[in-house]
Amino acid sequence: MTPIRITSEGSGIGVSGELDAQSAPTLEAAAAKLSGSVDLDLSECSFIDSAGLTSLLLIRDRIIDRGGSMTIVGLSDSARRLIEICGLSETFGVHHDALD
Repeated sequence: MTPIRITSEGSGIGVSGELDAQSAPTLEAAAAKLSGSVDLDLSECSFIDSAGLTSLLLIRDRIIDRGGSMTIVGLSDSARRLIEICGLSETFGVHHDALD
């Protein structure tokens, strides 16, 4: 297991490592501090399980409830496959370029 690392800058969050049942609460806590238009960079996220995917949807819903929006940027290959297989590309407003 690769521990998750979360970096936050402005209205963006970068995730590296594995987003799973153990690490999802850490991401949720970091995202709870953000509002407005939030970019979530998953270019360094090596693995997402069902708990991680549920967390992404929960974070998105909470941001929308506060009047904001969430976009996923810079998907790793594994994250991109999961998002596409689940039909969530439009739900998340995916952009393939990572945050600079």
